[in-house]
Amino acid sequence: MNNEQAQIEVFKPEQVATQSGIYRADHRRHRESHEVTALAGERFPSCSGCTYGVSYTLIHPAAYVYGKT
Repeated sequence: MNNEQAQIEVFKPEQVATQSGIYRADHRRHRESHEVTALAGERFPSCSGCTYGVSYTLIHPAAYVYGKT
């Protein structure tokens, strides 16, 4: 396992996003993976189809710039 693989964090519903960015949402069986946006400090939601069977992995960090000039 290399350093990049060791640093991949997988989040579950109700856990707090450590970084703002685009996350991949992986579901248990009922739908394809898709991308979602999360802000640092926000909790990841559960899924209406698989409840806590969804997980989130950061694929692209992004700065939150709302309200900044």
